[in-house]
Amino acid sequence: MGIPAFRANRDVWAGPRGGRCLSRRTGRVARRRVAAEIDLCRVGPRVLDPLRGVMPVGELLPTYLNDHLAGATAGVELARRLRGSNEDDPDFGPALAEICAEIEADRETLKQIMDRLDVGQSRLKPAVAVVGERLGRLKPNGRWRSYSPLSRLVELEVLQLGVAGKRRLWRALEHTHGEDLASFDLGSLAERATAQLRRLETLHLRAASLAL
Repeated sequence: MGIPAFRANRDVWAGPRGGRCLSRRTGRVARRRVAAEIDLCRVGPRVLDPLRGVMPVGELLPTYLNDHLAGATAGVELARRLRGSNEDDPDFGPALAEICAEIEADRETLKQIMDRLDVGQSRLKPAVAVVGERLGRLKPNGRWRSYSPLSRLVELEVLQLGVAGKRRLWRALEHTHGEDLASFDLGSLAERATAQLRRLETLHLRAASLAL
């Protein structure tokens, strides 16, 4: 026969020995919380890394910036491809050439920001991003060998995603490192990304009319 529920509850919660155990556990939890709060004041917020354990949030900045550098490198490759594939088209060529030049300049600005923040630039991540962008060109586009209106439409959509991510990067850096990066005018960079998105949306709708 099992122990009656009321007796089990009494032994665990009401008994002198059980009460002492519960009290000890509660005390240990409270001490750990106090220690954690003191540690937080000393070193700042921390996160759990599966390989390195607990580390300060500031150590995540190099990873974040290098991820965006990889994305910017892929974005430059895509913008150059769009520019080259449409350079003879008066409806797309001039606008894409201008946007491509701005995207190239934005990547250089990101590199300068990383230097200012003393963040090393990964060589591997941008290289992998370029390979991924080129593999993405193998997707079906309605034609076996040539550039098609569908290629242009899809590539414009992908480029819009990249520019939107870049705008979030500028805003995040302005919020967290605005004083250190005041000379870069991150607000203006975010506004330029917004203007790029507007122009890309106009081109995207024009491309949709021709492709669909």
